[in-house]
Amino acid sequence: MIPSPHNTKGFSLMELIAVMVIMVAMIGFFVRAYNSFVDKAKLTSSISALKTLKSEIDNYSHAKGSFPASIDFNSFTDQDGAPVIDQTLVADLKLRINTWESYSSTKDSYILQARAKNSANALLTLTPKDITY
Repeated sequence: MIPSPHNTKGFSLMELIAVMVIMVAMIGFFVRAYNSFVDKAKLTSSISALKTLKSEIDNYSHAKGSFPASIDFNSFTDQDGAPVIDQTLVADLKLRINTWESYSSTKDSYILQARAKNSANALLTLTPKDITY
């Protein structure tokens, strides 16, 4: 007897293609979810960096009696060249913030704007009371 070609063991080409399509769809879903998670983590990291900067500016204000009139964002020094933040934090802040947009202050308040590393480089605004984005 000659074996029938329809009784062979294994998967048909259509079954293999269907499994591949399902696998590709699942991988696509997981990659998008992972990228979204990484994006949110980078934004959270930028916000955390601004919280650290807020604490350092508050320390400066308590020590000097007012907020710095200006900040050089290359060295994080004030208008007189005095450090605004602990210099060990400078490299970390530069890694976690994309760009520093602006800083303005009065004796009792300040507004600092910076671009986050991600979430489409969200504009973060730091004031003595809060951080908004």
